[in-house]
Amino acid sequence: GVQTCALPILPGTAPSTQFLAHVPLTIVGPLGMLAMASDTLGDALSAVDTYAQTLFPAYAVRKHIVKDEVHMVLTRLSDFGEADDLLTEIVVGMFLRFERFMASPLTGVEVHFRHPAGTPPYSDPAIQGVRHDAPVDKVIIPKRLMGIPLLTKSRVMQVEVTQALADRKSTRLN
Repeated sequence: GVQTCALPILPGTAPSTQFLAHVPLTIVGPLGMLAMASDTLGDALSAVDTYAQTLFPAYAVRKHIVKDEVHMVLTRLSDFGEADDLLTEIVVGMFLRFERFMASPLTGVEVHFRHPAGTPPYSDPAIQGVRHDAPVDKVIIPKRLMGIPLLTKSRVMQVEVTQALADRKSTRLN
């Protein structure tokens, strides 16, 4: 039979934060690998902008530069009912996972959620601020962080995974 391991939901910490503590960036498959293999945080976010919908049709992700900030805006394209808010917090939290691979800390990040704050509210050490009941779901990262190198960068992996993602994207479009 299948063995299961029940992890308790700890009081005082949002369920999405607890879930993300056990999930590697590679769970998102080739996109996670491409992000990790990117040269800089900016390159990783560009990869997400280009390929996210290919792998995650439940969300559209678009990168917008607004003054000295990079806004990664998420648009929910499906309805998972009561799980929508939790899933959105998990998707947003995946952006914060980049910090593990960065040569410098991820600082000054803000997250916005369309849904109201849960009990307990969403939190993460890398976040400067959380806004609930916002017009859109998004992660805001200071533009000054875009040049931070990733410690896991790999040209070979970039080429390999970019080709696989491009093939998948063209197959979906046809």
